[in-house]
Order: sequence, then structure tokens, then C-alpha cells
Amino acid sequence: MNRKILRKLAFVLTLALAAALLFGALACETAPKDITFKNELSVPVNIYFSRADDDEWSDSPTAVNVRSGSSVGIGFSQIDSESGKRFDIGAIDGASMNYDVHDTVLYTGDLVVLSGNTQSAVYTITRADGTVTELSAYIHPND
Repeated sequence: MNRKILRKLAFVLTLALAAALLFGALACETAPKDITFKNELSVPVNIYFSRADDDEWSDSPTAVNVRSGSSVGIGFSQIDSESGKRFDIGAIDGASMNYDVHDTVLYTGDLVVLSGNTQSAVYTITRADGTVTELSAYIHPND
């Protein structure tokens, strides 16, 4: 092929890739994010949300590698439930320490913040109306 055709082909492919990336980013932004989780531990965590009536944690984390100071949006559809239901929340850090709370009600608009360290950690849940609940995390090695 001659150079002119190769340049045009490369240009078209670049535009197509850019459009696909932009469309994908916009699609992610418009997906419902009912809960915001923020990690304030000094280490990254994988976060698990599960219905309180489930016997086991999911095999797959709800969000992966949530770095210190970072936030992620979680949709109730991601955890197969809905607002106003009871949940277990768990985080696992890189050293396989678990930070769990059980049987807590979550609503659309809640901000869930995990803070502390491997000795003492707290989940702070701030509701859309400003009400704040602090729950001590059960900290244990990953089984």
C-alpha cells in the first residue's frame, strides 16, 4: 500500500479508537451509582458488598484496588439488591486483612468511608440527609 493510504487508514483507526474510548467513558459515567465507597486506609483494598442474608461473600469483589483516598461508585444492581436492604460490607487489603461490618442498611445516596488501620477501623456511613453512623469494623486475617 502506498503511504498516503496508510496514513489515512491510521487516522481513521485513531478516530475510531478515540470515539470508542469516549463512548465507553460516557457510558460508565451514566450508569447508576447508588452508593459511594471511599477508602481512607493507608493501603489499597478490594471491596465487597453482599446482601446480609447471603451465606457467603461473592467470589468477585464489587470494586478492585480502591487506593487510599480514592472513591468508587457502586450501583445496587452490581450487588443484586436495592436501596433500604441490609448488607454486609467487607474490604481486604494487600496483606489479606479483612475489615468487615455486617447487617447494615444502605440507601441511595449513602457515602461509606472506611478509615483506620489494622488495629482499629471504622466504617462511617453518611446518609443523603446528613445523618452519620459509625460502625466498628471486625478486623481479621483473610480465611
